[in-house]
Amino acid sequence: MTRRNAAVQCAVVIAVAIAVAFLPLRAGNAVLGDVALALLVAGPAAGASLAVASGRPTLGMSALASGGGYVAALLAVHGHEAPLDVGLGTLTGAVEGAVLALLGARLGAAGFIALGLVAATASAALVGALPRILGADAGLGPVAPLGVTLPDGRIASLTIAGSLHAADAVAAFVTLIAIVAVATGRGARWRAVGGDRERAAATGVMPLLAEVEVLALAGAIAGFCGAVAAHIAGIMTTSGFGPEAASVPLAAALIAGRAGPGMAAALAVLEGVGVTVILPRMGWVGPPSASALGAAALAAVAIALLAAPAVAATRRAPGRAAGAPSTWPSLAPAVVSGLTVDSLDVRPPGGGPVIVPGLRLEVGAGEVIGLVGANGSGKSSALRAIARAAGGDRRVKLEPRARTMLLPQERGGFPGCSVGETLVLAARSGGRDRRAARKAAVDWLEPLGVAPLRDVACDLLAAGARRRVDLARVLLSRPSVILCDEPLAGLETADREAVLDILRAAAAAGAAVVLCDHDRDAVAATATAGVVELGRVEAAPGPAAA
Repeated sequence: MTRRNAAVQCAVVIAVAIAVAFLPLRAGNAVLGDVALALLVAGPAAGASLAVASGRPTLGMSALASGGGYVAALLAVHGHEAPLDVGLGTLTGAVEGAVLALLGARLGAAGFIALGLVAATASAALVGALPRILGADAGLGPVAPLGVTLPDGRIASLTIAGSLHAADAVAAFVTLIAIVAVATGRGARWRAVGGDRERAAATGVMPLLAEVEVLALAGAIAGFCGAVAAHIAGIMTTSGFGPEAASVPLAAALIAGRAGPGMAAALAVLEGVGVTVILPRMGWVGPPSASALGAAALAAVAIALLAAPAVAATRRAPGRAAGAPSTWPSLAPAVVSGLTVDSLDVRPPGGGPVIVPGLRLEVGAGEVIGLVGANGSGKSSALRAIARAAGGDRRVKLEPRARTMLLPQERGGFPGCSVGETLVLAARSGGRDRRAARKAAVDWLEPLGVAPLRDVACDLLAAGARRRVDLARVLLSRPSVILCDEPLAGLETADREAVLDILRAAAAAGAAVVLCDHDRDAVAATATAGVVELGRVEAAPGPAAA
């Protein structure tokens, strides 16, 4: 999300919040109470949108809200008033979110969704197992309305209209937090992890830390709204742990992937108002129930948005042609180092039998070596094996503190980040401070030919522009050794020449380059240290031989 889009969403949220504040002029108290509770659906929806941004979609966000609500209600019925009970409810949601991230650290998106459902079910079971303490099916209460302590010690409780205004402010507040968080540099890190965990880790972003951060914030937002909801409703029940309640934040979060957290929260609120106010006053009795119908409608909107094609004009925008070799910004590695691979057995990334036994290759600093072979010969697996072994395997020798970076064949950049954000993250991983990283990213935009696409998401770029951006991502990290997996695949002539120019310039600046591609002629013409084909070395008729 660009800052401009974030500013627009923030303005819309504030305008809608102001409009909702005038509802008391046109609605009765009963309606206002229902609308106030419906507004607080924005909390789990905003939290779920953050979770999806980091690649951790969850069915447990409403359960986190209910967890915060139960803690707040339990404190309230024992005489601990706001803001203490609301604060501890918020903290409970944050802790639950962080624990959820840690428990699901090794799970994919589907597994994490299942984990959220298990967590919600377990939370409901815990409440049911403690009927005397948490009320179980009868509900926990009564919870006093929110109020303000006066100088003489009395408490001025909010009316239903006052509760509406409080809920309106809370819904707007948490939605604004989600919008701003996603749009910041920290949010770019979360989106980088959500878009491509492996690339993010290679670029210096710690995926687990990012996921704990974002889910702790998401849980805090949900827990805060759950605690406020307990005060407005006057009672806390297990309804937030149910499947229908769990599906609403997730559907809203999927909407946020296309339309942003503001739209996600707004549609979740609309669903809540429809379920609690509009459908009942229309006489709807079902089946299906009003809540099921509302959840289905929100899911239908999410499916429609996800199925909608991306903007064609953006997808056709490849950017201008890349610059000449002399125009590339500084490419000097942080540590100059060659690479020696001695008797490395190559296996598939997931394990299995040896594909390439005893791989040997040697490339010095400032040189390019080629790696070729037939389909299925293990070229890509060899590069990934070298990248993994470079972390300390004695069969792969580098200078101390030398960094090895893999340029994968698939995609490029971070799908959830813009071109500019991708380059800034890469520049930060190269040891630059924030200001220097921004300057380094800007310096690359024009030579790459993507200056007009600075704020365009990487997954909307044409193949050539995306490959150039990903190569810049690798180079901005200042690697000593660059492992290139099929960098020319599927590119037009101009883009192929630009990629090869950048690699030659990186080698000239002192990097050691391993170039793997199906185009043997291009590999041979670029390699200066020979061409390796499954252990056999041939002289390279490239620039050095010339």
